[in-house]
Parts: sequence; C-alpha cells; structure tokens
Amino acid sequence: MIAELTVEENLRLGGLWRGRGAAPLSEIYELFPRLEERRGQPASTLSGGERQMLSIGRALVGRPRALLLDEPSLGLAPRLVAQLMSLIRKLADTLGLAVLLVEQNARSALSVANRGVVLNLGRVVADEAPERLAGDESLRHAYLGF
Repeated sequence: MIAELTVEENLRLGGLWRGRGAAPLSEIYELFPRLEERRGQPASTLSGGERQMLSIGRALVGRPRALLLDEPSLGLAPRLVAQLMSLIRKLADTLGLAVLLVEQNARSALSVANRGVVLNLGRVVADEAPERLAGDESLRHAYLGF
C-alpha cells in the first residue's frame, strides 16, 4: 500500500501489470464495501483493518493464483481478526486461491487452514491437519500459545 495514493489509485496500481486481465474494481468493492466508501481517501487515513483490506484487494486485482499473507491480523481488534480470517477462507474456497498464511495468532490461523506447519527457529516442529495441531496439548502450550 502506498500511503500517499488514494484507495482507488492503490487498487488500480495492483492491476497495472495484468492490463486487461485485471479484476474490475467493482469486484474488489463487492468484497470490501468499506473500500468503496473510502475510494477517494488517501490510504494513509485508513484504519488498520481497512489497510489490510486494501492490501489484500490490491493483490486480488491482479488475479493471482496464490496469495501470500504475512501477519495480516497484526494490530487488529479480535472482531476484525475473525472477519479477516473468514474472508481468507472464503477467498481460498471461491477463487481457488492457494493461500500461504504466516501468522502468530495460531488459533485464528488454524481455524481457516487446510494444513498447519509449526516452525521453531526455522525448523519444522509439526506439519499436521489443523485439528490435530490444535488438539495436541503439549504442542499448543510449547509453540502455539493457547
């Protein structure tokens, strides 16, 4: 996200390299109605949740096959985290996107994941179905924080 640009300019920037293959902004505004309300505002004036929406929306304009998200819940209120995780799951399901989610909020990430990988100092500690990771009490306490 480029803070000096408006919401709409940021979204258009996301589709530049795709040219005519870019998603119309109407699709992004349908996913994120709040961005349509703020389309003329500088991105610097958006809340944390709105900035996350803009970052994801800008990526989606380019019609990617994969979406890489690094700590999208950082600094967001719990209600917004739940909405964001639900949206991530919806995007993966409806658009067929492969999503790589790097997230310290393990509970939220596991709630939408197909697979969970736990790393410790760059080494894989566990690679399981999310239900198995969440159900392993010793793993939860040692690495997942819940």
